[in-house]
Amino acid sequence: MSTITNAQRGMIIILIFSCLLYIQMFYCYEANLFNAPLKCYGKTIACCLVTDLTYAFAANIFPLIIMLCFGLMTIINVRQAKRRIQIINTTSTSGVTINISRRSKKTDYYLLCMLFVQVILFAVFTLPQNIQKFIALAQSNQTQTALDNAIANFIFNFFLFFAYLANGMSFYIYTLFGGNVSRNELLKLAQIVRRIFYICIYCFNK
Repeated sequence: MSTITNAQRGMIIILIFSCLLYIQMFYCYEANLFNAPLKCYGKTIACCLVTDLTYAFAANIFPLIIMLCFGLMTIINVRQAKRRIQIINTTSTSGVTINISRRSKKTDYYLLCMLFVQVILFAVFTLPQNIQKFIALAQSNQTQTALDNAIANFIFNFFLFFAYLANGMSFYIYTLFGGNVSRNELLKLAQIVRRIFYICIYCFNK
């Protein structure tokens, strides 16, 4: 019961913190802008700076640090729990113990690979957009031609596409680095889709 209560409290705290963190958007954001990367964007340089800093730290930098720290702590705790179980279970034979130890090391290896790949890809996909935003903000007082604005908008949208890719990369990471379980389930899903496709073709031709 205490675990459920703590989870509910954590959800409420995160919800309130997120609302307070992005409350400036009601004042800073303005719609139907023409000289901006998006139609809905910060109306002044100060607003752009505040929203860009909020997005950079709240949506990218802090999640990277938290993801890395909590991921490593989880792997360390799992490894310590396995060691306690192996020490308590002294009645096991040596061969079984060696096999369990090998499986444990293999699982830890997959978990570490998944964690580091996820952190690296998240940084690669999200940090360039933040860097581009701050560069564009620093050059906002300079006179720019229509070609310069078009290039800046293209770069902004290109890195924005990368940021969207970061939201769906977990599926590919778990599939590629999650061991045989994830890949087998994906193959089963592909076989089911193929059977449904063949059934539809058969019914259509009939």
